[in-house]
Amino acid sequence: MQTYAHWRQRAADFTPRTRLFVDGAWSDPAEDLWIPTVNPATGKTTAQVAAGSAADVDRAVAAARTAFEDGRWSRTAPRSSSGSCSPSPA
Repeated sequence: MQTYAHWRQRAADFTPRTRLFVDGAWSDPAEDLWIPTVNPATGKTTAQVAAGSAADVDRAVAAARTAFEDGRWSRTAPRSSSGSCSPSPA
């Protein structure tokens, strides 16, 4: 059985990582690079943010171009597509 102190320590040690949302799916950056987000008051890293590379940008642009050209995006009403710009992590 895990104690309260154990779970408090696990929470304190946890550093979440963001991912890139490209072509309808979450993925890690191609070059496995991360930028630390640091709390200036404590100096503690609070998160690791995915650092997209040129390859990630190329993949995102290709996916956006495909979605525009096949109509998934270009034929979608603005009200329907507005939520697509702010996806929630799965």
